[in-house]
Amino acid sequence: MKIINHLYDDKKYIHLCEGSRIHENSPDTYLVWTKCGIDVPAGESFKSDECITCPDCCILIRNRYMDTAEFRQSYEDWLNELNRRENDGRSDISGNNNQ
Repeated sequence: MKIINHLYDDKKYIHLCEGSRIHENSPDTYLVWTKCGIDVPAGESFKSDECITCPDCCILIRNRYMDTAEFRQSYEDWLNELNRRENDGRSDISGNNNQ
């Protein structure tokens, strides 16, 4: 099962986001921030099934959801993706191969 998350890529990590509608009369206007507390610039968040790579976001969600079956599967999928990338010879979690 693929889980689609609301994410932000700050070019260092991919963060998990949450947000809130700013005004009830503007259903498409949200204030978005990362789980680890970074304010997300307008229009910079996106929805995807990409792996969350921010260590702080991962710790925060692990601590909150680690007792759910959905989280255990998502976390296991994330670890498998990290291992796959390492085995593919990628030097960092973002997929960049710094040579």
